[in-house]
Amino acid sequence: YHYGHVQRLDREHLIPSVHPEEERIADAIRTLESLDIDWPTAMNAGMLLSSLTHSPHIRQAIDALGKMLLSYWDFDVRWRMAQALGKIPDSRSADYLISALNDRSFYPRDEAAWSLARLGVVGASCLLPRVDAMSISARPFIALALGGSGVREAEERAVDLLLMDALSGEPK
Repeated sequence: YHYGHVQRLDREHLIPSVHPEEERIADAIRTLESLDIDWPTAMNAGMLLSSLTHSPHIRQAIDALGKMLLSYWDFDVRWRMAQALGKIPDSRSADYLISALNDRSFYPRDEAAWSLARLGVVGASCLLPRVDAMSISARPFIALALGGSGVREAEERAVDLLLMDALSGEPK
C-alpha cells in the first residue's frame, strides 16, 4: 500500500527548537485555530503535532486537529490531521476519525481508516457500535479500520461487512 505507508508514519518532522514540547504544541494549536490559515502553515502545524504525539501534552491538540480534519478546504491538510490523530490513542481522536470516514475525498477517508486501525482497541471500541448507522459508501473504509485493529471481534465484523458487500452484487 502506497510505498511503505505504515513505515513513513514513524518519521519525525521536527525543526530544531529551544522551546519545550508543551509550548510548541500550544503554538501549533493556536495556529490551527486561526481563521483563514494558509496551506503551508496548516501542514507545518499538523506535521509538528504528528511528530510530538509521544508528548504527554499532545491530547490538548485533539480538538484543533479534529476540527481541521472535518473542515479544512484542502484534502492534503485533512489527510495530515487524520494521520496525527491516529497517533493519539484517545476516544476523541477516534470520534473525529470516524466522522472523517465520510469525507468527500478519498485520501482523508483512507487515512482516517488507517489511523483508526492504528488506534487498535480505542478505534475499534468507538467504531463498532456505530457501524450499522454509517453510510454504505464508507463500508470499505470501516472494514479497513476494523480489520487492521488487531481486535478479534472487530476483525470478524470487517470480514462480515466485506462479505455482505460482495454477496449483494451491488457497487458501493
